[in-house]
Amino acid sequence: MLKTKEQITEDLIAAGREIAPDDPAARTPNRRVSSIDGVHCYFSAEEETARDAEEAAVAAEQADYLANHKYKDDRRSSYPSLGDQLDSIWKELNYRRLQGEDLVQDADDMLGAVLAVKSAHPKPE
Repeated sequence: MLKTKEQITEDLIAAGREIAPDDPAARTPNRRVSSIDGVHCYFSAEEETARDAEEAAVAAEQADYLANHKYKDDRRSSYPSLGDQLDSIWKELNYRRLQGEDLVQDADDMLGAVLAVKSAHPKPE
């Protein structure tokens, strides 16, 4: 059986919870409020402590990201696309091959693979 809002309020008061007004303007400033089955309650001291710890952990993670990891995302969004990078490498290797330079076998293998893809999917004229 579903409880009414009044019954839920009575249960929360019996459990030692402090009920907050439904109107946000009427609530005590700077106190956090949670909603339990539609009834607004002020945070208990334990909930305040837990939320403060959660917020401190999130702030520490954000600071760590900014200090140690953000550059990766900045680089990733600034680099040319992978296709453009590979195309540039292919053009350089092909140029060097045409100039008669001796390329290492790995470069030749990669060049062969790129040529196979380019042959299979030719550029429109």
